[in-house]
Amino acid sequence: MDDSDLQQLREQVAELRSRDVDVVYCTLGAPGASKALAANGFLRRDSGFAMMTFAPESAGEDVRALVANRDAWFVTAGDSDLDRSREATAYA
Repeated sequence: MDDSDLQQLREQVAELRSRDVDVVYCTLGAPGASKALAANGFLRRDSGFAMMTFAPESAGEDVRALVANRDAWFVTAGDSDLDRSREATAYA
């Protein structure tokens, strides 16, 4: 996220607060987003959805390190089965 993204986030949060919005749920997982969201009052919580990655030894250490680094991944709800409800999952 760059400075303009951060400014836009601050403005959007200010707008929501001015309208007395009680809860906002965000599933953004882009690199750098966690810090920006936390700085604007968002709390991190466990989504309940685990991710598993694998890279064979033959891929080399550079690839294995990249695959193991969660900050290198950008996964959207469309990349998952997030639309399928799971028993005992609270979404808000």
